[in-house]
Amino acid sequence: MNKRYCVKLFTEIFSDSASRYRFCCHANTNPKIDGMTVQNTLPFDFFRGPEMEQIRQDAMEDKPIAGCEVCYKLEEKGHQSYREQYNKDKDHPTDVKNIDLKLRIFGTLCNLGCYMCIPFDSSTRRKELQQSGLRDLWNSFAKEEWALDKPINLGKTRYEEVENNLIANIDYVQRLRFYGGEPLMLPRMWSFLERIPEDKAKNIEVLISTNLTHTKGLRWIQKRFKRLILNVSVDHFGKRLEWIRYPINASEFERNLEEFREDINTLSVAVSILNVHDLEDIEKHYNLPIEWAAVHNPISLSIRNLPNKNVSLYIPNQEIANELNLSPSPIEYKKGQEYIRKLEEHRGLRYV
Repeated sequence: MNKRYCVKLFTEIFSDSASRYRFCCHANTNPKIDGMTVQNTLPFDFFRGPEMEQIRQDAMEDKPIAGCEVCYKLEEKGHQSYREQYNKDKDHPTDVKNIDLKLRIFGTLCNLGCYMCIPFDSSTRRKELQQSGLRDLWNSFAKEEWALDKPINLGKTRYEEVENNLIANIDYVQRLRFYGGEPLMLPRMWSFLERIPEDKAKNIEVLISTNLTHTKGLRWIQKRFKRLILNVSVDHFGKRLEWIRYPINASEFERNLEEFREDINTLSVAVSILNVHDLEDIEKHYNLPIEWAAVHNPISLSIRNLPNKNVSLYIPNQEIANELNLSPSPIEYKKGQEYIRKLEEHRGLRYV
């Protein structure tokens, strides 16, 4: 396998919250597909079109692919890239098949306002920033350009066109991935699943990235589809969980976690300035596989800004170590602390 091949180019159709197609959630846009969105190009027209065919051919010929710079830079520094992780222990197809659908087309309705969440992913988050008067402060944080985008809501007619395109090509699909908002609250997700013929559903896995505050319908998915996979966002336990993922009920969450423990693939923990000292305790508390991801967007809540980096910390993976070792930004740290204090005042709840 060459240094440019990535299995995602052959097996994943991804669109972000701004409706743009990208190769994966880590990739930037590519000039050949720049301007192609769910609004103007149907998913399988995009993925099986001449632009993507040329990109796949270039990758197989070991040509650098614009948009994949994040992985190339990691590899240049001697770190394992996302591309290498995706390719590891996988078949390496040379044509389109066994597709994962990862389309953010179902909405951003969410019942939680996690303090570090990018607002375009949660309706409650947007509402809280507005009500607390903290929207301008949040917008002043240093962030990656894509985080400034606003969510795109597909109208009824266009959504139906997209859904029809997916159903017509469902034989290509191996896995459906749902992200939110909170997917289990999204009517469009349920209507899409219900439209998939039962004989096709038996060959398809359903992966849901969820806060697991709702569980209605999960048993139906278990019975109808090949497999239910849950990636559960968590970030802490007890009262600290209730602050970070406000207004979650920690006791109800833990009951749901136990009920569906056998379906949980991983817990997703966003490591930020608030929970970085507690990572080992979090791991011991849940006793489940954890995918640790560093909050780097916005920089104001990043662990790079820890006032004392000489303290003994539990560092679970290289991504967390890399983020911690970045140069701190005192200005952004000050903004982050101001934001946390004002959010505490708005919620009437201290982070303790």
